[in-house]
Amino acid sequence: MEEDLKERTLDELLELLILGLEYEKLEKETKRQIGGVVNKYQSLYLTKLCLKPLALAMGI
Repeated sequence: MEEDLKERTLDELLELLILGLEYEKLEKETKRQIGGVVNKYQSLYLTKLCLKPLALAMGI
């Protein structure tokens, strides 16, 4: 009975470790994707800032 409990506990710990690693992987991927979106919008905003004076000078 004690051996069954130890084996079950080890299996549960291993499962928790695997779930933790999967969560960490998903968290890193999510942060990477969010960073890509933020960089894209920053680029668009900077482009807008650069083009606005040009558009004003051209009378657009």
